[in-house]
Amino acid sequence: MNDDVKVFIQRIKNPDELIKGCRKFHEMEPRDIAYVVSNALVSKNPSDRYYILAGAKIFLLTWNAVYYQRLEEEVKQKLESEILDAYEQSRNMLNELKNEKLETLDLNNTHIADIIKECFRIFSSKKSIGTTGASKVLHLINPKVFMMWDNRIKAAYHKIHPSYKKRKEPVEECYLEFMKTSQEIIRSLLEKLSYEEIWEKHLSFLDKNFVNAFPLKEPLTKMLDECNYMKFTKYKLQSKYTLK
Repeated sequence: MNDDVKVFIQRIKNPDELIKGCRKFHEMEPRDIAYVVSNALVSKNPSDRYYILAGAKIFLLTWNAVYYQRLEEEVKQKLESEILDAYEQSRNMLNELKNEKLETLDLNNTHIADIIKECFRIFSSKKSIGTTGASKVLHLINPKVFMMWDNRIKAAYHKIHPSYKKRKEPVEECYLEFMKTSQEIIRSLLEKLSYEEIWEKHLSFLDKNFVNAFPLKEPLTKMLDECNYMKFTKYKLQSKYTLK
């Protein structure tokens, strides 16, 4: 499995392979409409807590539905208050990153790393949100910085990280390592093509009328998530190469 993850990472640094994965995602996953609508809501007023709440709730109830449905009713009832509470606790830290992009962020800077970990810890500690939901809400608030994951993506990437053998390592440490690997992939992609060139390729298989109605330009963090999802969650991307 470790080799398979490493092969995938090397493969997905090729913009053409990234686009193939994105194309498959959009062919197979109708729930992406929830991402588009949620993003449109938040982007209307990204500093307003209630726009964030509305977008996050739509997104989580669609993409975190299995986790949510398994919760006790009293925990489900706390979803709105816990989203707002987590946002208020992390608002100042998130504001420090609002003009940043993952590819240019210094994740080796202790202050920046601590912000990433603390924001993730705050959101994921809310039982109605959880670790998958935390990554999704943070991405919705700042899509150019925060990566999304689910349990299968987390498990795959965790196996190649230095903290893998430390079974009691806090999940926010694992998330930071995941962010660092994602940054490495995105930087490698941008060495080959500009973001605009990659986006143009991505646009080629999207419904143009839909794109015009919801003028969202997917960040590279979202494109990479689409490929991660198809590879590790849906098992629809096969590795063409084996490590020697």
